[in-house]
Formats: sequence, structure tokens, C-alpha cells
Amino acid sequence: MRVALIHATKVAIEPIRQAFAQNWPAVEVTNILDDSLSLDRASQKDSTANLAVRIKALAHYAQQTNCSAIMFTCTAFGEMIDDTARSSSIPVLKPNQAMFEEALNAGKNICMLYTFAAAKDSMEKEFYEMATEINPGASIRSYFVDGALELLHNGDEEGHNQRVADKAEELTGFDGLILAQFSMARAAPLAREQISIPVFTSPEAAVKKIRTLLQHEE
Repeated sequence: MRVALIHATKVAIEPIRQAFAQNWPAVEVTNILDDSLSLDRASQKDSTANLAVRIKALAHYAQQTNCSAIMFTCTAFGEMIDDTARSSSIPVLKPNQAMFEEALNAGKNICMLYTFAAAKDSMEKEFYEMATEINPGASIRSYFVDGALELLHNGDEEGHNQRVADKAEELTGFDGLILAQFSMARAAPLAREQISIPVFTSPEAAVKKIRTLLQHEE
């Protein structure tokens, strides 16, 4: 069985690779990278409509590789991925879906740390849409971890992880913490050492969900 991963940034690849290795090593995982997506999303050089066309084209290409499912790993394209999923003959997963489900089952008062500014609004919208079905009345408060993504892009993974964990330690009164980007999952072990509430990451949750989904279809 093959799962095709579609990435909009290089730093998302390693966390999801590790998540599959730990939670479903038997599956074959392939990677499709178009980092112009995140660049254009952040700079708003391309319209939402054109980005949606590119997202759908990548999914169409992935289907030609005979994969059983497609998983997007960039958090800034939620509605575009929804549109793509509706026209796909195989499962297409958004990066946040499984993570939000886990967080919403943990409590009503959730906080989120994010390092890619363009992802915040779409992720919060997606969270509240899911909350109406899973945990009505749940809320989310988001906090930007300034400079963390730049550290990671410059090769300072330790500095990135520490900055995320330090920000997490500042937050109190929440039932759970979401680390928004796939690339932030590498900071989860350190964050869990510094805070007592559950820490949810996209790669871990997504692999568990897609494994359950595909094995159910077998």
C-alpha cells in the first residue's frame, strides 16, 4: 500500500517520515514537493483561485502514482484541499483534520502555537467548523512563535525546538496545546517535558487516522 505525501515546504518532510516510521512502517510513503506554494501563499503573489488549481493538479499527479491515499502536509490550504478531496476517487486528508479531532476530544479550551503566519486564519476557521460537530463551545487561542521557522530554515533545529517549547511554557489555563505546522512536530518532545497538558501534532495524528481509514477499507 502506498500513501502519497504532498508538501509545500521541505521542513515538513522529516516529521511525517518519522511519524510513519514509528506508527506504520509497513506502508510505502512517497513525497511530492512544491515549495513555491508556501512562498506564494506567504507573499500573496498568487491568487487563491490559482493556488487551488495547483493544489488540485498535484493531487491529480499523485493519483497517477497508484497511491491508495493522499495526505497534504501544509496547513495553509485547508479549503483548497477540501475542494480537491470532493473530486478525488481516493481519500485525501488535510494536515490538521486528525489533530483537531484529538484536541477537541481533550477539552474545550485549546491553545495553538504557529510559526507560519499565513496558516493561522484558515486553521482557526477549520477548528471552529469541526468544533460544531465534535465539541460545541470549544475555543482556540493562537500564539505566534516569532523567528522559530527562520531558525529551522537556517538549520538550527535545536533553537527552533527550544523557542517553541519556551512559548508553550508561557501558556496557562488550557486543556491542550496544538503545534500547528508539520515542521513543529520535532519540538513536541521538548514541549511535553516543559508543560503538563497534552501536546498534539499533525504528523502523529494524521498517520494514525490514515492507517485506520485505509485498513478499514481493505
